[in-house]
Amino acid sequence: MAAPPRPRAVAVSYWCWLTACLVGTTTAAVTVLSFDQLQAGLLTMVEREFPNEATATRDEVATAALAILIGFGVTVVLAQMMVAILMHAGRRGARPALVLLAVIGGVYVAGVLGAVPLATKVGLLITAGLMAVAAILMFVPGVGRWFTGKHSNHYSLVDD
Repeated sequence: MAAPPRPRAVAVSYWCWLTACLVGTTTAAVTVLSFDQLQAGLLTMVEREFPNEATATRDEVATAALAILIGFGVTVVLAQMMVAILMHAGRRGARPALVLLAVIGGVYVAGVLGAVPLATKVGLLITAGLMAVAAILMFVPGVGRWFTGKHSNHYSLVDD
């Protein structure tokens, strides 16, 4: 018996996820170009909180914190991309996993939005908007039945 056709909402959600991932990774790359500016801002905060620490230590803390923040954002985006591929293939557990990743991504965006340059803010907001649309589309009426059906084991990146 042939697998049921993929609902259009699932396909659109998938492309929204992939576009969010592309915008997210591009935003991370643009942010890295502003690394010195961001590091200087973090260094100011570290100096204010830890005035007795050695200058080299404060520099290392600011650099490490910034690298962790950027790296965490990229990790969330890459996880979303991998799970979106599973969602597109009809894997039942992919939808709740993507919702969790969207919430984590949203908290991340809210946490860093006030401390990043304008280009990064724009990229983060576009990414968050695309994630929200993608998450909503995964739960429109009628889509849930498709996730309970049998599907092929291929992980197609394009609609069948």
